[in-house]
Amino acid sequence: MAAVDAKALADYGTDRYGMRYPVHFTAWRTSQMSVLLSYCMIPFLLAPGILHGIHGLPMLVIRLPGTAGTVPLRQTAGPANGPA
Repeated sequence: MAAVDAKALADYGTDRYGMRYPVHFTAWRTSQMSVLLSYCMIPFLLAPGILHGIHGLPMLVIRLPGTAGTVPLRQTAGPANGPA
């Protein structure tokens, strides 16, 4: 649903429920969802010559630093299989 909300924000400045530039999205009727990913998707949606599947690129860009940050933690945690 992040891509749907990003498209609505890019086109109209509202989420799919009509709220202007929200801080949190409504998710599952009673809970909230962060808008960071949707706001990060907007430039890719507005770019000319958009390719199918480009909406996944912001998720990759956000995920890579987090993955790189866990490598040192794994190395200091010890062997992967535990004690022999």
